[in-house]
Amino acid sequence: MNNIVRFVPRSTLDAEANLNDFIHLMRVSGNPLGVNDNRFEHEAWSIAGLDVKGGDRKFVYFAQLGFDARGHRKGKGKPSDVPDALLMREPFRSYAKALLIHLHRWEKPAALPYRLDAFRYVEAALYEVNECSCPTVISPEVMNRAMALSIKDLSHNTACQIAWNLNLIYRASVELGLLAAPSLWTPPIHSPRQIRNRVGEQFDFDRQKKMPSPLALQALAEIFNSSTDDPNAIFASSICALMLCSPDRAVEMLYAPLDIVTPDWTDPDSGEVGTGLRWFPAKGAKPMVKTVIPSMREIAVRAVANLRKLSAPARILALWYEENPDKIYLSPELKSLRSRDRIDQHEIFAILFSGKLNIISRVQSGRILKWLDAHQVNRISIRGKGTTVAFADLEQAVLKELPDGFPFMDAEREMRYSEALCLARVSEFDSTTVPSNCCFDRINYKILRRSLKTVTCSKSIFEKRGYRETNGDFLSLSTHMLRHYLNTLARQSGTLSEQEIATWSGRENVRQNSIYNHQSDRDVIAKLRNAVGDPTLSVGPFSNIDNRIFIRREEYASIKIITAHTTEFGYCVHDYAQTPCPVHQDCINCNEEVCVKGDLRAEANLRSAQVETALLQENARKAFSEEVLGAAEWFQYQTKTLNRLNELVAILDDPNVPVGSVIQLSGVSPSSRLALAEEERRWLSTSTNLAITSLEDVHAHLANMGQQGKVVR
Repeated sequence: MNNIVRFVPRSTLDAEANLNDFIHLMRVSGNPLGVNDNRFEHEAWSIAGLDVKGGDRKFVYFAQLGFDARGHRKGKGKPSDVPDALLMREPFRSYAKALLIHLHRWEKPAALPYRLDAFRYVEAALYEVNECSCPTVISPEVMNRAMALSIKDLSHNTACQIAWNLNLIYRASVELGLLAAPSLWTPPIHSPRQIRNRVGEQFDFDRQKKMPSPLALQALAEIFNSSTDDPNAIFASSICALMLCSPDRAVEMLYAPLDIVTPDWTDPDSGEVGTGLRWFPAKGAKPMVKTVIPSMREIAVRAVANLRKLSAPARILALWYEENPDKIYLSPELKSLRSRDRIDQHEIFAILFSGKLNIISRVQSGRILKWLDAHQVNRISIRGKGTTVAFADLEQAVLKELPDGFPFMDAEREMRYSEALCLARVSEFDSTTVPSNCCFDRINYKILRRSLKTVTCSKSIFEKRGYRETNGDFLSLSTHMLRHYLNTLARQSGTLSEQEIATWSGRENVRQNSIYNHQSDRDVIAKLRNAVGDPTLSVGPFSNIDNRIFIRREEYASIKIITAHTTEFGYCVHDYAQTPCPVHQDCINCNEEVCVKGDLRAEANLRSAQVETALLQENARKAFSEEVLGAAEWFQYQTKTLNRLNELVAILDDPNVPVGSVIQLSGVSPSSRLALAEEERRWLSTSTNLAITSLEDVHAHLANMGQQGKVVR
């Protein structure tokens, strides 16, 4: 019988060998993701402390697309069971584990579950396209199919997150030599970018979507000042009130310390009293105290007082368990139950919910049974007493319900639960039942989100009170809108630089400001017009308007600055409706170029252009020394441009020029294309060109033109 030999390409063998070596290396490199309890062979890995602060997901599962961990829970604090039929197929599962470890070391994501979701889409696409689960055959076709599946299942923004991770996975696989046929691939969708031209209906529409409605802000103020006893209304309105004092993130508010308010300060000029709030930025910036202006001081103090009062019962529980970690909390009148071996359903309800011994209803009895079964507490029925349990069993079940990481709510800052401002008893915000008498937890973002916007059957604080938009829809709000709102107000005021706005917002990188920049071109024009004729707001010709002219400054400004658009170095005030640009791409040598001090993007471009122009000038000088034809003109032009840049940078670096000043260089005479054409024609028509026979004649002619004050470009 003939033996059949299957030929395998060398590239495939190399990729398979690299894959096996890579998996082995990651398997023996330590605990996955740096978490002590994680093991490479486990199908669920803990991400405690690794995911977005305040996130609800505590584990990631190496399961196939469509797996829902909620349907396979084993208990609080434990990972769900993943049936074998729902696990990722091998060898893709080991590949996903190894690559997840590798990527986490070099490219830590803001939300780790998104990265695992990307692996799931790749695995599903790989099996659909190639009917196998070997990652070495991943190709652009597979990645495109994975992208298509994610676009079908997810919203555009979430699909963009998956696309970013898919690109990272494919690029890393190519670089590690894990693919038999490596190629180039980029996701077919991208995150929506900022609109450069900030004009038109689309820009206005996008801006309004990110801003809070004036009606919502008014309704929020009414709820905050009302005498409501609704914990959802108290919590949400107080949180939003604090977030209107400074641009903060919801997670920073939910992890705020109890002593968030700092001692008051007094304005030396007006004598007004203000205060400060302690904040711990969630995205890398250092802890800070944000100043609260005097007009918002009373609101901030009242909001903090509301939150302290709301969290007081939960704080009592937290302090008890910190001092007695092995004992259940009992109300003063229930302390005698601690010596009992068994307790009946009336006593169970008093311990868990009411705090007092009373006759319970059938509904309350059903709630007890549901709680005991959910927490796997052994119970028996005794005639005349109903359901009974061992006190020790109930105590252990309650102690297992202590929140994650107890006693520390934020281990990085060593902040205990009792030291947190946002704390609540379990079911504190459930209007259909009474809160727990012995269990507490941190307040998660879902409670805040559902209080501000109706979700399914959960009504928002606006819908409960009948607040509606002009179109009839119920009002809604997100905490991120408040952050956009304050950033826009700060930018429109013109008193803060981009760096100061970034610091105030708790950003580590000033480039993140662009996402929150909703200043339209109309706002920029208004700012430029306001600077005309005001020496405190402008530098250059704009500030030197003759005050003897009998015309209002606002009217002059509307004539002088008709329109404006962004440029590389600031703004151009040329009216394109009258004439096209006479000096296209030569903004520095134009008298219609305007710069604003504090615009970090433009300042960075100016300094970069200064360095580049200095280098070009030196190159032109060397070329001129080597008698290169045309070098003299370039040296002359680069020198003029460099002088302009040096003047601009000097003004920007001048501490006497306030941030927000509008700068326009004086004495700039932009070249006219017509004048240049006439000069060139006149030069060509002279007999000089007939007299040029060598390079020395060119130098002599240029020197002669320089003496006559001519400009050749």
